[in-house]
Amino acid sequence: MPHDDLPTPSQEEMEEASLAAPAPRDPPEAFGDLFERGSARLEEALAEPESGDNGAGAAAREALSLLERALALRPDDPDVLFAVGAASGLHAMALIRRPGHSLGAADRTAVEAHLQRAIFALSRAAELDPKRSDAWNSLATLHALRGDRALAIESLRRSLQARPDQPDVRERLRELGAF
Repeated sequence: MPHDDLPTPSQEEMEEASLAAPAPRDPPEAFGDLFERGSARLEEALAEPESGDNGAGAAAREALSLLERALALRPDDPDVLFAVGAASGLHAMALIRRPGHSLGAADRTAVEAHLQRAIFALSRAAELDPKRSDAWNSLATLHALRGDRALAIESLRRSLQARPDQPDVRERLRELGAF
């Protein structure tokens, strides 16, 4: 045998080595559970009145936390990417719409970070599944919010390519002067 010259560890050395070995980790979080709970919180946030931190904002934050963990497990899943984008955009909107609160520099930075995250996640979802009209529609809303009319129009056109039977999208294009 080629390794006959290696010393055999004693029982005591083996026990010490097993004590020094790292403890087994907790089982990883189940993707399905994270996605299901995050999606449920997102639905709750969408159903809440525009009440900033006391309603949609809190639910959107919780949804985003769960969905980001699901995304870490499946980074190229268009459904998770769409949900992360929706939760990020909703959280940004909740920050903007807080009653009686004007946006300071830190708030504007947080809003912009959430909008960028939403746009990235929705763009990736649409890239992976170009037939996702919901991703294109959400992208259009965010681009319009940021004042980028050209990208909003392009996103709406892509939505119509994905699913032509959307009269509301045609109306939005007319409102933007694209028809």
